[in-house]
Amino acid sequence: MDQPTPGQPGIFDASLDETAKKHLWEAAKWGRVVAVLGFIGCALGALSCIYVFTRPAAFGSPYSMHEAYDTGEMATIIILVIGVVFLYFLGFLFLYRFATKMRSALMTSDSTMLSASFQNLKIMFRYIGILTIIFMALYALGLLSSLGQGV
Repeated sequence: MDQPTPGQPGIFDASLDETAKKHLWEAAKWGRVVAVLGFIGCALGALSCIYVFTRPAAFGSPYSMHEAYDTGEMATIIILVIGVVFLYFLGFLFLYRFATKMRSALMTSDSTMLSASFQNLKIMFRYIGILTIIFMALYALGLLSSLGQGV
């Protein structure tokens, strides 16, 4: 990759044109919408897990979850589900921070806020990438385990 020659303006020395600002504004707007919907989904997921495993005869089941699982198993399942919900929540949190900081940076032309916005976007992509790798590895281990057992 070529390095810019000193004295010549590079991509980071240039200001954003109106088209780039519109694209960033739109990305921030939709990022905020997705993040808020993600927060709502995380809350609903955690609440529904707790509801299903703590309410007798939940969702018209002929037996309660108390009869199907002992208290330790129910607590373990609830903790695991809430843990996964929390992992998703963190990704949405970084997306929300990107969106709010980007909107603020575009309204005030603050380059420090713009940098903070892009930093949150970078963290979000890194975080989602690492989670994806971990979950794919777990799926692969589960597949290999089930093949090894002949299931």
